[in-house]
Amino acid sequence: MEQLSYTYSNLLECITYSDLMENKSLIDYSARVLASKSAQRKAAEKSFLEDGVKEINISGKKGIKFKTIEDKLISRLLVRNLKKSYKISRVNRHDIIKNLIINLKDGSPYNIARLDIKSFYDSIDFKVLLDKIVSDGKVSRYDINLLYKFKDSLDQKMISGLPRGISLSATLAELCLQEIDSFFLKEKDVFYYSRFVDDILIIHHGGEITKQFITDYFSSHLPGNLTLHEKEKLAFLNIAGARGNINDDKTQVDKVDEMDFLGYNFKIYNIYNENDHVFLSPNRKIHVDLSVKKIHKIKVRIIKSFVAFINSNKSHDDFLLLNDRIKFITGNYPIKDPVSGIKINSGIFYNYQYKNVGLNCSLVELDNFLRSILFGSNNTFSKRISNSLTIQQKRIIAKLNFKSGFYMIRFHTFSYSRLKEIKGCWK
Repeated sequence: MEQLSYTYSNLLECITYSDLMENKSLIDYSARVLASKSAQRKAAEKSFLEDGVKEINISGKKGIKFKTIEDKLISRLLVRNLKKSYKISRVNRHDIIKNLIINLKDGSPYNIARLDIKSFYDSIDFKVLLDKIVSDGKVSRYDINLLYKFKDSLDQKMISGLPRGISLSATLAELCLQEIDSFFLKEKDVFYYSRFVDDILIIHHGGEITKQFITDYFSSHLPGNLTLHEKEKLAFLNIAGARGNINDDKTQVDKVDEMDFLGYNFKIYNIYNENDHVFLSPNRKIHVDLSVKKIHKIKVRIIKSFVAFINSNKSHDDFLLLNDRIKFITGNYPIKDPVSGIKINSGIFYNYQYKNVGLNCSLVELDNFLRSILFGSNNTFSKRISNSLTIQQKRIIAKLNFKSGFYMIRFHTFSYSRLKEIKGCWK
């Protein structure tokens, strides 16, 4: 088996931008080399996680962080080895949505199954997973020993399942569902299958793959204590074949099926979009917008931003922080990793770039919500905001809106420390 050894040069490549921000001394290259050599010694001495892990709270659920930079680097190199051994590739949410839309536009009849695994990380049986890794024989004995030390550190904290907050948990979680992924990707009646962590979507046709078959398969093949969510997180749709424009045939009814997936809402029509063609053949009409859950999350962030300002000293600096928070929510911003040099754009456009609904869309709803907070007088909260901001301050914030952030791709730049301040009130 071909695996990366725990040399200081390999460990040095595992240092990230967040490490530099947490420990400013690592900005100096020589300090990063020293940390990597220290991690190499720790790996050689087999003292990984000898001090255990630190338990933290992540959105009300158990998470952990490593106590030392050495343990971080060793765990990240372990992740690289696991990905190499099991051929785990990074799944990109944008690619998933792009390919999903292409398949949804197919005019033929098809069925959709949207599934979600209940309490995914918490329900994974780490012991069962470790036994599988050992029996597979794809990972070196040294790396298996590291995994056992990781499990021991979780047992000491009485943490069941896999904890949030570290890439090692995310990689191990991927291993749990590889066999299920492989089955549906090879199934002839499935023409689209995608999984993003615990969110699964299957598009299929034919008589063999039925709702009962899918639920039975997952029930019998999900490892350990994993089970599917029920009710609103489990959806099965039968999509009829698309027709020509229904305005030409008054006897036909415009049928719309709807689902949410990965922060988007999809409306699937039973008619063709005459303005959307591939090789002269029209595509099915599909409307894509932000999901109700995502809209609610953005509204909560807006409210928390104003609450933080109300509870502050209301100084000029406090207002600037409020303004930056609204800029962050309504706009876009670049994030550059100084270690790798890679720049990633994020924000309202880049996170939801496949939104294609213009009229009465989520952006209009969010803009109206923001303006109602700034200028409304029908509720106690708006009145408190009105009393806390000057007219000039309201006008400054009112210049920020979701429509311009999305359609004009408005950019704002924030330092890493400022981003931490901005996000501080949303936890």
